[in-house]
Amino acid sequence: MQAQLAPYLPTLRDVWLALLRDHAMLHTQPRGVLRAYRPHLYAPPAAAAARAQMERAWPAVLDAVVSLVGEADAWRGGRDGAASAAGSVDGGFGGADGGGGGAAQQPICARPHSEDFDVLLGLCVHRLTEDHADAAAAAAAAGDGHGPDPNPEASLRCLAALERLLLPGTYLSPAALPPAALLSLLGLLESLSAAPHAPRAVRAAVAALAAHLGAHLGPYLVEPGCNPLELLGAAHTLSPTPILTLTLTPTLTMSPTLTPTLSPTLTLTLTQP
Repeated sequence: MQAQLAPYLPTLRDVWLALLRDHAMLHTQPRGVLRAYRPHLYAPPAAAAARAQMERAWPAVLDAVVSLVGEADAWRGGRDGAASAAGSVDGGFGGADGGGGGAAQQPICARPHSEDFDVLLGLCVHRLTEDHADAAAAAAAAGDGHGPDPNPEASLRCLAALERLLLPGTYLSPAALPPAALLSLLGLLESLSAAPHAPRAVRAAVAALAAHLGAHLGPYLVEPGCNPLELLGAAHTLSPTPILTLTLTPTLTMSPTLTPTLSPTLTLTLTQP
């Protein structure tokens, strides 16, 4: 089955990403912005119905898309000369119902892989932030700091997707994910893990993602402008296993007068999972 689908995976990828772009816009943007948005997969007058349908569909679609990220042909194929999606929101389309009455739909086509990465990262971070805020509000309303048992499905899917998306050397790199953005992500993970209402499964998923991130921080530690101690400290706090090993090794040296000197050598080692 996989071999039969292989030639069609780049096309499926573009359709899935188009759905996620539409979902992200419908889920996050006010009506004023949506009036200027050219959707891929829904007619603007049907924006409300499309929002409900995409809310049900996006988790499975997200899983499908991130499963392709590590596959060179499926993820990179068909992107030669891909145009930016920067023109997908523009003025001049109007309708007062949250969609742009007469707006033309965007064609579904390949985009630069860096833009698709931004879409996936932004969707995951937004959903995690939103679910965390909703759970905190419910706990506060309950008065005991816990509230009703939250449904962690969306958060767990996003955490798993981030672990697969942030490939070392590709998207887990200062060029794709700058140090400040990585530090912000680690801060969000810490908030999720430390929340008293956080389900055990979410804490375990946060720890797994933090261990993955912490084991591949090498390029960040030598990046100009990065504070390596701050970054290591944030990752080390979240990881279930040490990501930084301190080794003190005695070193014997001989001076020109043949006097032996024993001095310690301190070695810092990033631990691989």
